[in-house]
Amino acid sequence: AGTSNWGAYGVVAALARLSGRDLLHTPEAEARLIEACVDAGACDGVTRRSEPTVDGLSIEVHGAIVTLLRQIAREASRGSTSNKRSRMPRAAPR
Repeated sequence: AGTSNWGAYGVVAALARLSGRDLLHTPEAEARLIEACVDAGACDGVTRRSEPTVDGLSIEVHGAIVTLLRQIAREASRGSTSNKRSRMPRAAPR
């Protein structure tokens, strides 16, 4: 993941896919969360500045990742042909 946040969002997207529920926040909520952190005095971990970025990446980049993960979870939960279990390789018996 580009940031640890993205790894966590990937886990949430996987849980959303498995549960069939919309669990991942929106890009708009991502922007509000980042801005709230800055307003509370948080600094970017890379730039060390109090600005609406995370690990040197803009709100727009983080919103795009959230959008991508939401789309992946949504498509997977619809059972798109690229995600059918029958296409997944099975583990060899031990």
